[in-house]
Amino acid sequence: MRRMKEMTYFELHSAVGITKHMGGYKATNEIIELCKIKKGSYVLDVGCGVGKTSWYLAKKFGCRVIGIDLSEKMLEWARKRTKDCGLEDKIEFIKADATKMPFKKNTFDAVIVQSVTTFIPDKQKALKEYARVVKKNGYVGMNEEIWIKKPTTKIECAVKEAIEIKTSLLYEKEWIDLMKKSGLKEIISRPCKPKVLEQMWAEIKWFELKEMVRATYLMIKLFITSKSFRKYAMKKRKTPLNVFDYMGYGIFVGKK
Repeated sequence: MRRMKEMTYFELHSAVGITKHMGGYKATNEIIELCKIKKGSYVLDVGCGVGKTSWYLAKKFGCRVIGIDLSEKMLEWARKRTKDCGLEDKIEFIKADATKMPFKKNTFDAVIVQSVTTFIPDKQKALKEYARVVKKNGYVGMNEEIWIKKPTTKIECAVKEAIEIKTSLLYEKEWIDLMKKSGLKEIISRPCKPKVLEQMWAEIKWFELKEMVRATYLMIKLFITSKSFRKYAMKKRKTPLNVFDYMGYGIFVGKK
């Protein structure tokens, strides 16, 4: 008897049209400020998901943006919303691998990456690509999950299972070392230790009401119609309440 394929963490998000990252708008705005992004800046949004950051950059800051992602379903959501918002002249979404991007070197004023490199096995290769495509004196800005302090085995296993990563999270210093080895300089790092309610509120603010309603509706529909989703939803994923004693996120910005 063939074993039923279980839905993955990213397949769930693409099915209901949501993406998120730790720190929400606060973290995104911090990266934008540190990367000196302004009106007319040409920005690459790596792992753009459904396009929230790309729209924010184009609408609020008047940037030209290219968003890349490996999920065609995510890109479908992104393109639809971009058309609905009338931002097609400012944003382009294409399917591309962060470790092998189809852009010439020195193309972008800034590269923004949020909760993406954490999931890439060869992080050094990805960072070298970010540095390659950014212009001289341009910036690479990242928001990635980190260990604030050494986790217990229980915490580490729970986090890896919850977000489905194959390798462990990195510490602040490890991210800094990767950035230096990629040729970036003047590196700024800001580790953040969120509280559970603080993170929940950041995620709520990141989504618009209609997005939350749509996602809830689609999840209910999936629960009724999809065996793989029901299997995913019913699987016990108990994340300890004290996870943020160990896990946080880091804002990392480097100049080329």
